[in-house]
Amino acid sequence: MTFSSDSRTLASASCDGTILLWEIPNGEVPQDVNGDGSVNLNDLMFVANRFGHVGEGDVADVNEDGVVNILDLVAISRSIK
Repeated sequence: MTFSSDSRTLASASCDGTILLWEIPNGEVPQDVNGDGSVNLNDLMFVANRFGHVGEGDVADVNEDGVVNILDLVAISRSIK
């Protein structure tokens, strides 16, 4: 994976040769999705374990687009210090 020079697009590739471009919205507010009191690596793992889940109201769907995907991982990773 890599970000564009302006950090607005993330490119991801898989072993089957698929390349996806993900637009990264401004103003994302990462959440403490696992409820441990801080946004950290454990939140990334929580989201990764829910990867691909579809439906409204999933706490791992950080950007609330209806699916737990790479954009949710990016939103969490941006706030980890």
